[in-house]
Amino acid sequence: MAFLIENGVLKKYTEEPGVTEAVIPDSVASIGEKAFQKCKSLTSVIMPDGVTSIGEKAFQKCRGLISVRIPDSVTCIGELAFAGCKSLTSVTIPDGVTCIKILTFADCKSLTSVTIPDSVTSIQKSAFWNCQLLTSVRIPDGVTCIGEGAFMKCTSLTSVTLPDSVTCLEKGAFAECYDLTSVRLSGHLQSIDRFVFFECRSMTDLTLPDSVTSIGMGAFYGCTGLSAIRFGNSVETIGENAFQTCKSLTSVTIPEPVRSIGEGAFEFCESLTSVSIPETVRSIGEKAFGFCKNLTSVTIRSDQTSIMDSAFGYCYNITSVTMKDKHITLPQKGRRMLAVQMFGFILHKNYEQQCNPTYKSQMLAAMLSAGYDEEGILAYLKKEHEMILPRLLRYADAEASRKILDAGGIITAENIDTCIGIASDAGQTEITALLLDYKHRHFGYSDPSEQFRL
Repeated sequence: MAFLIENGVLKKYTEEPGVTEAVIPDSVASIGEKAFQKCKSLTSVIMPDGVTSIGEKAFQKCRGLISVRIPDSVTCIGELAFAGCKSLTSVTIPDGVTCIKILTFADCKSLTSVTIPDSVTSIQKSAFWNCQLLTSVRIPDGVTCIGEGAFMKCTSLTSVTLPDSVTCLEKGAFAECYDLTSVRLSGHLQSIDRFVFFECRSMTDLTLPDSVTSIGMGAFYGCTGLSAIRFGNSVETIGENAFQTCKSLTSVTIPEPVRSIGEGAFEFCESLTSVSIPETVRSIGEKAFGFCKNLTSVTIRSDQTSIMDSAFGYCYNITSVTMKDKHITLPQKGRRMLAVQMFGFILHKNYEQQCNPTYKSQMLAAMLSAGYDEEGILAYLKKEHEMILPRLLRYADAEASRKILDAGGIITAENIDTCIGIASDAGQTEITALLLDYKHRHFGYSDPSEQFRL
């Protein structure tokens, strides 16, 4: 075997025809940078007990390497040390190694098991990236941070348990782990960074610990199997696209500490049927719940929340909205307008906004009936009754009609006959009766036969 050794450092190994196993001499204390890089025929490496370190890219792209014995004396394994060893099936990291460095075992596509010792405190960026056959991994107590993309594309990984020592999950740590079904998060985890569980399609259930205060952009984007999520008691922000395309999620109750829900946070959650938003929420971004086509019920417990008009865009099946203690039942024909402009009316009380006057009338009737912002709606009707009133009477119920009549200045001697005709033609028998009685008490019958009109 051709070894180049200088002062205990194995500088270079040169392959020989027909040799598949390398037994490193006892005189070697350190394996240098790129020492075995791209050795094509090597299948096995045995290191002596005296080796203390393995340099950067030491075995990178040894694509035939199946097994390697790393002695307990090793305390440091360099970046990319075994990256691209596509035939490596298992590895035991010795106790004494404190850090699994950047890309150390990246692209080891045949790796099925790895033993991480209790001495490890940090798993760095892309350490196990694209280890496609790795099915489980034990993160030892003492690990505080799992780096960016550390287990990204470990497509066979089914379960992960994070010890309470973990306080940090960096961007994309478990992204595209398609078979990941079970995740136990650390009780001291402070935040879930961007895309941490991006497209973990098999995850069905998740509980966030009380320690988590923020959920980053796209953290659970594309988790199409996620049907239930329980938020902890400390979450304050839900980032952009955090749960976008979680198609199995059926209901969401946002906990009270949450102050903001980002753009597209729950967009395309097609199974979502109900949403409850607490008083603490102060902003809901564009399309936060957009295209949730089966959403029927929305509860918002504060009228101080800033909600973008498109927050519930294209949610055509919403039938009811509860604002604080006012429950508004939405008219069937008004739902498409509602999907785009609901909060222009309900939250912002912007009754002047331009939209189809028929839809506007339906919404105002529903809100009046629910007792929501009666003063504001009636003041608007006094200004715009000539355009809105004829349509509103076709959709108003008796409760809304009484409020219009009691307000005064909306139904007048000049328009009451027109109003009676509209209500009668629309088949609004009860409202027609109310209008006839109102005319009799305030203006008198112009034609005695009117008292028999019903």
